Amino acid sequence: APSWTGIKTPKSWSKAMRYKKDRLKKFIASKAFQDFQTTFSLFVEEVVNPLIGDEEGLVYQSPPTFRVQVPSSRAMGIPHKDSDYDCHVDTEVNIWLPVTDVFGTCTLFTETQPGKGDFHPLECQYGHFVRFWGNQCFHYTMANTTDTTRVSFDFRVIPRSLYTDSFKGYIGDYPVLFTGDRQEENGKDEASKPLPFPTETDAGIDVTE
Repeated sequence: APSWTGIKTPKSWSKAMRYKKDRLKKFIASKAFQDFQTTFSLFVEEVVNPLIGDEEGLVYQSPPTFRVQVPSSRAMGIPHKDSDYDCHVDTEVNIWLPVTDVFGTCTLFTETQPGKGDFHPLECQYGHFVRFWGNQCFHYTMANTTDTTRVSFDFRVIPRSLYTDSFKGYIGDYPVLFTGDRQEENGKDEASKPLPFPTETDAGIDVTE
């Protein structure tokens, strides 16, 4: 990300980047990441699953994709829809959850319906998230000309009744879980623990399903 946005990478990062696979393995095995994964699955179970409303539950990408958009004079990526890439199906629904306030150019831009071209920023405050049809609606980022770094994560879900396992347990580059899996693995009802989860905001978009 730093090099893409024209920011010079600190020399001290060079050594760390040479061992990024080992560091990633250690991070995935860490208690902090495992705790996050538990909370993430509870969020999907308690908030996203009822929102989608499929009686059979959900299939969801796990882990989610983490993104950081630093202030810069260059945009990251190009306008696209998820169906432009391998291992995606049009029954996916995107969940986008910033963990910082997002506004202006430090956010994601999308259209409200496929092909409508009415692109606008998804502006929302910490504690809210957005769902949209990223498989068919174009979306992109602009150069972040604010002085704020945006941190967010996103993931895709598929109503279980529509899931066909076309890509052998993957959505894009990520493996999937089914709602209920983590509770069964732990041998207890984790969903019974109340947590202060984010709430949905429409952020000026029409949800097309």
